[in-house]
Amino acid sequence: MNFLKNLNYSYILPSHGNLLDKEESTKIIDYNINRLVEIKEKIFKIINEPKTVDQIIQNFNIENETLIVSYLIRSSILNLLHESKDKREVEIIIKNGIPYFLKK
Repeated sequence: MNFLKNLNYSYILPSHGNLLDKEESTKIIDYNINRLVEIKEKIFKIINEPKTVDQIIQNFNIENETLIVSYLIRSSILNLLHESKDKREVEIIIKNGIPYFLKK
């Protein structure tokens, strides 16, 4: 998300929200970057031993009763885990066809 701050623009239209000027968008981008860092740190604490995505999600105690939000949460966590795998921060272990994630 840091690359967004370095783009040359006057306004940005996020997919969810109103038209924002550079100053407003930078604040929102910074907030989201900080939030992602917090989530990643929490996930890394959870996966000190192998955990499935479902086990990781359960540790967040998210109150959710919709399928769409459930899929968004799952895909966001998977994205973060796979990005961390690409950076060699996380290992994926397959047991009985189920992926488990472990912090290196």
